[in-house]
Amino acid sequence: MSDNSIGTFHSFCNTKTQDDDIEKVFKSYTDGELISYLKKQENYLKVSDKNVTDKMNLIELNGTYIGHFIYPISSLKRDRVQSYRIDEMEDRFIPESMGGKGWEKGNFNCLQILNIEKPLNELKLGNHVGCKIFMQLIDLDEEEYNFIKDYDDKIKQLILVIKNNKPLPNLSVQKATEELETSYTDLRDAIHDGMFKTEKRKKFPINRFDSYVSWSDE
Repeated sequence: MSDNSIGTFHSFCNTKTQDDDIEKVFKSYTDGELISYLKKQENYLKVSDKNVTDKMNLIELNGTYIGHFIYPISSLKRDRVQSYRIDEMEDRFIPESMGGKGWEKGNFNCLQILNIEKPLNELKLGNHVGCKIFMQLIDLDEEEYNFIKDYDDKIKQLILVIKNNKPLPNLSVQKATEELETSYTDLRDAIHDGMFKTEKRKKFPINRFDSYVSWSDE
């Protein structure tokens, strides 16, 4: 992790892990096989990023989550990088106390909030920098989805143009690049200053989450 990039991290999901699972990770480092061991795990997540403008970076996830997130490079100076997107997920959890049915299966709109924390010295393994990553999952009702959907759609369109370096009708690569930072801010503000200010989200801000321990390439 540098001043302008996260780099590449290989992640182990520890949301429901046992002590012996963690011990196996540390043993793999002792055996010189940390990254190869992590890649073989069912709950593996690869996180990598690259500069797409002088102010914004693009994160790519592969593994338990797949897709792209954007974030301001300036946030690397803070305690955590945070980014947002809506994705369709097969599970959702809305407790009965909030008018839901508990755990459900189907196709549901979910706001994913990716949090990448600063590296921790106690997680460093040799040349492998260690950090914690959290994916907060907000199962959206129809009103919430409609409130932030347009902001999310705009970012996905900008990412598509920038990533492929190909314009769309009425959207050039240059314009997409110029609008990326503002679009990120618009979505962030809609979430934190809008959706999270409702009585529902004051009582129940996050439906569920996944946590990861991650190590960098050497």
